[in-house]
Amino acid sequence: MSIDEAVARYRDVIGNLATGNLRRIVIQSEKLAQIIASSKGTVRFHHKTRSGKTVIYKCIKKALLSSVASLSSEFSSETDVQQFLHLNYIYQSHFQALSGQINKYCGMKKYYELKFAAIDYLETEVQTTGLTLSRFWVASLDEFIKKERWPDNGSNFQIFYKLMAEYSSWKWDSDDKRQLQFMYEFRMKLKECLVKFYENFDLQKSSDPLKELIIPWEKIVYVANCIDAFTGEQVRIDGAELIWTSKNLVFSSISSAVLRLNDLQNMFSAFQPYGEEALVQDFAHIRSLKWDSNDKVESLIRALIFNDMFPYFNKEQVDTKADGIFLLRLLRKNFKEHINDVKDFHIQVIKYLNSQFKNNYSTLMTSSKTQDRRKSHNMPSSILDDGNKIGMHVSPIDEYSHFVDNDEPLWRDKVYPKIYTNEQTPTPDASAIFDSHRIYAIISLLRYYLPEKRKFFRIYYLPSIFKRILYYGAKFAQLYFMEGCLERLVIESLQILEPSLVHAINNLIKSSIESLKNVTVTSDDKTSSGVIILSYKEFKSLSEVNKDFNEPFWPNQSIANSWPDFANKQLKRGQNLQDAFAFHLFEIELPIIIDTTRNTHLKLVSNMCTTSILYLYNEVDSLSLTSIQEKLAVLPTSKRNEILLYNLNRLTKLKLLLLKENEKGQKFYAFNFNYKRDGQKTSLIRLI
Repeated sequence: MSIDEAVARYRDVIGNLATGNLRRIVIQSEKLAQIIASSKGTVRFHHKTRSGKTVIYKCIKKALLSSVASLSSEFSSETDVQQFLHLNYIYQSHFQALSGQINKYCGMKKYYELKFAAIDYLETEVQTTGLTLSRFWVASLDEFIKKERWPDNGSNFQIFYKLMAEYSSWKWDSDDKRQLQFMYEFRMKLKECLVKFYENFDLQKSSDPLKELIIPWEKIVYVANCIDAFTGEQVRIDGAELIWTSKNLVFSSISSAVLRLNDLQNMFSAFQPYGEEALVQDFAHIRSLKWDSNDKVESLIRALIFNDMFPYFNKEQVDTKADGIFLLRLLRKNFKEHINDVKDFHIQVIKYLNSQFKNNYSTLMTSSKTQDRRKSHNMPSSILDDGNKIGMHVSPIDEYSHFVDNDEPLWRDKVYPKIYTNEQTPTPDASAIFDSHRIYAIISLLRYYLPEKRKFFRIYYLPSIFKRILYYGAKFAQLYFMEGCLERLVIESLQILEPSLVHAINNLIKSSIESLKNVTVTSDDKTSSGVIILSYKEFKSLSEVNKDFNEPFWPNQSIANSWPDFANKQLKRGQNLQDAFAFHLFEIELPIIIDTTRNTHLKLVSNMCTTSILYLYNEVDSLSLTSIQEKLAVLPTSKRNEILLYNLNRLTKLKLLLLKENEKGQKFYAFNFNYKRDGQKTSLIRLI
C-alpha cells in the first residue's frame, strides 16, 4: 500500500469517530498511522508536502473538530452544565480513542490542544451565537437555585469548574493574569445569579419568604464550596451582602410566619459577617423583640410566638441547630439588657398574666358542669330584710389567711405536663396559632425575657396566685386541676424546665388546698369562712408584700371576735398564728338590683377595709370622712388612715360611693343606689 493510499484510508477510518465502532477504528487507524509515520520521505497532503507525523495530526484534528461541530449542533439556550458535560464526555471518548496515537506521533503540546479542542471551540469559535461556556454555567446556576428540591448537582459543578481551570491553565500557560480573569468570570456569575434572583423575587407571591430568600443563597454557597473553601467563603459573604441590603424587607416579610430553629440558623449564618450586634439589634427592632415604656406585654407575647416559642431545646436541636440557638440566646440577652425599668416591666408582666389567668378561670367556671359547692352564709336576717341595706356574705373560702410558724413536710406536684415540639411548618394563618401557642411564649417570657426573674416570682407571682387562691377558695382546686387550666400548664411546665422558679408556688398551692379543705372559722353569728394556714418560715415573703396594708378593719364585732378565738385554738395545737389582714377577702351583696326578673343583686369581692366601709351604709346613706374615721376607730394621723383613704378613693373611682358637698360646703360620701355597670357582663365585681 502506497503512502498516499494509506493517508486516504487513514482519513476515512478516523472520519467515522462519531458513528463508527471505536475499538475497530482504533485498531485499523493504528496500523495505518504506523505506515504513515514510518515514511522516510514527505507526504503530499492538501496540496502541501508534510511529514508523516504532521499528516497524522492534521487528520486527527479534523476528525475531532468534526465531532465537536456535530455535538455543538445539540447545544441551545437551555443547555446547562450537566448537558455540556455529557456532550464533552462523548468528545473525550473520541479523543481517548486516538490519544495513544496523538501522544506517540504528535507530542504533548498537540495532545493538550486536542484534549481541550471542544472547550476551546466553544470559547473562541461560537461566541457569536451566545452559547458560551459561561452561558452554560449561568443556565445551570439559575436552574439549580430555582428548584424546590435540592438535587446533588455539586459534583457536576465541581467537574465543570475543574475542567475550566485545567483549560485556562493550558490556554494561557504563560499568562497568569489571563488565567485568573477567565476563572474570575465563573466565580462572579455565582453572585450575579443571586442578584438576578433577588431582583426578580416577588414577596407578594411568596408563601415562605424566608426560606425562598435564603435557600438560593445556601445553594450558591454550596456550589462555591464545591470549587474550593476560599470561593465558598467569599460567595457566602457576597450572598450575605445581598440579603443584608434588604434585611428589613426580609424580616418584615415574615411577620406572619412562626420561625423555626432552622430559620434562625439560616439567618445567623447569612448575617454573621456583619456582626452579631448589628444582626441582633435589627432583628429585635423589626421583629418587635424589644421593650420600652409604651409597649404592651400582649404585643411581646405575639412577638415571642413568632420568634421564640422554645421554652427548651432537645438534644437533636442542640446538636444540629447550634447557631440558631446561639442567635436566640443573643436576642434574649439583648432584650433584658435594654429594659430600663425592671420594676415597671415586672408589674406589666404580672398584670398581663393576671388578666390571662382571670379570663381562663372564668372560662373554666362557665364550662364546668359540676355544681358550685360553695354556699353563701348570710348575715342575720334583720340586716337583709331591708332592700336598701347592704347584705354581707362572708364567703366560706378565704376571709382569714394567716401564717403558722412551723415546718411541715413539703409537697411536690409530680403530675408533669406534656410539652409538644414547636418545630412545625410556619402557618400562614397567624390568628389560628396565636391562642394555641400562647403557652410556649409565656413560658419563654418567664424563663428567658425576665430580668431578675427569681425576684419576680417571689415579689409578684407568689402574692398574685395567692390572691387567686383566696378568691376562688375551695373551688380553686377543682379549677386548677381542670384540663384547660392555663396557670397549671405554665407552672407544671416550669416545674419540669426550671423547678427552682416554682418550688415555693407549688408548696403554696398544696398547702392552701389542704388548709381550705380542713380548716374553717365560725363567728358568733354562725357565719363560717375558709382559712388558709401557711408556714411563716417558708412563706415569709408573702407577709412582707402587703405589710403596709396589714391593719384589721372588722365589719362587725362578731367577726372581730372570731379571730382571737380561732388563734387561741390554734395556739393550743402548737401553731402561733401571725396576722395577714391584708389578704382577707369578703364577698358583699349590694342593694343594687341588676336583673329584676331574677332579683339578682350586684356583688363585690374586696378586702377588709372596703367591706367595713360599705358595711357602715347599712345604717345611713351618706357619711363624712370624720364619721367614717370615728366609726372604724381610725386616727387621722395613723397608718390605718392611709389605708382608709386609699380604699375610699377606689370606691369613688368605681362610683359605688359619690363624693358630694352639702349646703355648708362640707364634703361627704354617699352610697350610689343608681350605680350603672357599664360594660360589665357579670353580677360580680372584683376590687382586690
